[in-house]
Amino acid sequence: MRVLKFGGTSVADAASLGQVTRIVERAAASEQVMVVVSAQAGVTDALVGAADHGRVEGLVATLARHHLGCLQAVRGPGFEAAQAAVAHRLGELEELLARPPGNQQRPAWHDAVLACGERLSVPVMVAALRAAGLEAAAFDATDLVVTDASFGEATVDQRATRQRVASWLGNLSTRVVPVVTGFIGGTEDGRVTTLGRGGSDYSAAVLGAASGASVIEIWTDVAGVMSASPRIVPDAVRLPALTFAVAREVAELGGKVLHPKTMEPAERAGVPIAVRCTFEAEQPGTVVGRCCRSARRAIGVTGVEGGAAVARALAGLAEPIDGSDLCVVGVVRHEAGKGRGAVARHAALLDRLRLPTMAVLASPSGHALLSLHRGFHLRRVVSRLHDVLVHGRTEDREHDRGRASLAPLPAFGIAPNGLAVGVRP
Repeated sequence: MRVLKFGGTSVADAASLGQVTRIVERAAASEQVMVVVSAQAGVTDALVGAADHGRVEGLVATLARHHLGCLQAVRGPGFEAAQAAVAHRLGELEELLARPPGNQQRPAWHDAVLACGERLSVPVMVAALRAAGLEAAAFDATDLVVTDASFGEATVDQRATRQRVASWLGNLSTRVVPVVTGFIGGTEDGRVTTLGRGGSDYSAAVLGAASGASVIEIWTDVAGVMSASPRIVPDAVRLPALTFAVAREVAELGGKVLHPKTMEPAERAGVPIAVRCTFEAEQPGTVVGRCCRSARRAIGVTGVEGGAAVARALAGLAEPIDGSDLCVVGVVRHEAGKGRGAVARHAALLDRLRLPTMAVLASPSGHALLSLHRGFHLRRVVSRLHDVLVHGRTEDREHDRGRASLAPLPAFGIAPNGLAVGVRP
């Protein structure tokens, strides 16, 4: 079994659906596949706007026009059934939006509204695959992914889900290509829930782990996990392979490709995750697994302003610092090391590069060296560290010459979390 998950941009229009169909055809020729789909690009945001802010005018008509338009473009066997399924889901959405409940029932109602995006996307995907001659069938994850009733960010019952998925696959013909809604699950009594941020990728990982898949492929609009954000570093390179621990570090430091929770079920089950680009399907992407080989010591530089990454870094400091305008920059490494030596060497490098730094510490896993800077230094710090550590360029580039030297970081001590840390006032 091979799980293929397609994001919103991958299923956004007829041309994209055609590319997805070719990818599924190639995969299904050699192995049984399961397809997991997101809502079409922009649909979930529109549904959030309707549920949270009452922006409902013209929404159902717009969704109808777009989804039925995609169906017309892939018209073939199963068109009428898909058209009826889309109309049914649109009717459900219209009824939900017409009767918003009181506060007590609102979280469940909110999840039911948001689930309509994936539930509209699935029949369109099924129609596209059937038009290509594949025996595709629609399945709702409410019946497969068992969760608690924490609406908005439900917790998956992994054991119950494995049992449901095993029973379902046992009764499913190997000729059938199941197309499953991403992002959603269901309580034991059948109420729809959503899985929170990164929910579609997470549901694919849950289903991949539960089915004993050989691989979970996340098909998106980027080439894989990059060594830095291309918006900051135009010559960032694709990282061919990462361990789960390193990929989690990248994600927690602001990487947008994989959410940290996506890796949990895959890592437990020993199922690798491949991040691939739908629109460059011939490219190998990035494989995340239990082990990988690389000659690189520093494999990526990432940075984030504010948010959880800065909070985690500040929590590792013995003395409090005002973090309101800070950014944290992480140099992610294959090897783990938390000691004074690694932190001191990184601090010395930052000083040689004349990069104003407030603190340096290691991440809890030891797979990243973190430095705290004022937020306006983010782009410069990421760019320079990437030049030196990833591309191996010289440290004394012309634009660094003549900058005032910084006061050295004080002697390194041990922070409350047990990590070596140095702080500059």
